[in-house]
Amino acid sequence: MQNYIDSAVEQFRQLLTEQIAREKKMEQESGATDFSALDKIVIGLCGGDGIGPIISKQAKRVLEFLLKNHIVIDEVNDDGETKNMSDYANEKINEAKSSGDSNAVRNYEKIIEILEKYNSGQ
Repeated sequence: MQNYIDSAVEQFRQLLTEQIAREKKMEQESGATDFSALDKIVIGLCGGDGIGPIISKQAKRVLEFLLKNHIVIDEVNDDGETKNMSDYANEKINEAKSSGDSNAVRNYEKIIEILEKYNSGQ
């Protein structure tokens, strides 16, 4: 049993080492892309990447929801200031409450919960 564990640890070590070297190489090459300077960002999902059809389906559903509700788009106000995602989500939940859209309220509550966890580093 210990041999299986040792083998798995070594394979994982090799994978991590390769990925860290790959990351360093990419940083040294042409430089990182400044996504904030792009007019648009294309996000693609590709079947056959090993994550399975269930996860691919859910990833597509999440992306569609985010895009449909403009969650992934920064909003710039008249003063040229960009709102952060938490402020934007709070504005959207208040709009949903005002319009009586309980489904949207539940969705934004989940989004706000996720953003709070993300912002706190959890």
